[in-house]
Amino acid sequence: MDSPMTEEKGHKFRIRVRPTRWNYIGLILSLAGFILVSLCLVGGISSNGHSIHFVKIQGNNVTATFGLLGFCIEQNHELNCQRDDAVKLIPFAVTVPTVLNDTYPNLFTDAITPDSGVYPQTVAQPSHDPRILAASILCLICGGAAILIGLCKVVFYTHFQDESYTRGFCAMAASVMSLLLVAETVVMYQNGAAELNLIYPHLQATLGPGMTMIGISLLVFFLSSVAYLQGCFSSNGTSDKGYELL
Repeated sequence: MDSPMTEEKGHKFRIRVRPTRWNYIGLILSLAGFILVSLCLVGGISSNGHSIHFVKIQGNNVTATFGLLGFCIEQNHELNCQRDDAVKLIPFAVTVPTVLNDTYPNLFTDAITPDSGVYPQTVAQPSHDPRILAASILCLICGGAAILIGLCKVVFYTHFQDESYTRGFCAMAASVMSLLLVAETVVMYQNGAAELNLIYPHLQATLGPGMTMIGISLLVFFLSSVAYLQGCFSSNGTSDKGYELL
């Protein structure tokens, strides 16, 4: 049986174990996902970030790009951007004409009424907020926690070990929120762009890089959680307490 002094020495040795390469990989991936979601959140509301948008609409010498929190209008080589909470509402095919019709009514003339039996998604629905902003903030909170805990394990490894693998579960929560964001943006923007092209054939609605960036954030947050959780279910960890081998 080990003496208390031996156990104390073993404990002191264990808390000085340097973080493995998996922790560095998880930290880098979490940081990448955090940056991607942050860019999607602030993109589309300023002239500097208007290229990070979810939908672009072109017609009659006017180009409109829509982000999560606002939109930008380019006409005659002049770019005007503004934040507008109305762009967060779905159905998107109703939101866009509502936001732009007062300023650019010529964009939404000659609308076609699709057959609801053939295109059931075009049936009129009440506008509502799918809470994409809330999901984005929760994703950033979880991703930021994974970054902070992973960074503490790298910098302060002599005092901080995170034996409960909280960093990995935070990254996993961020990936779940990213999955929710993917689903919400597909319903709002991908389906909305298709409806706009159907109802207003003289307009050209295309998807922007925001959709791809949200998808990549889902991938990197998931890979980050896999990297962070290496050894979580192993019996060869630095402590006999905690998780057991499955």
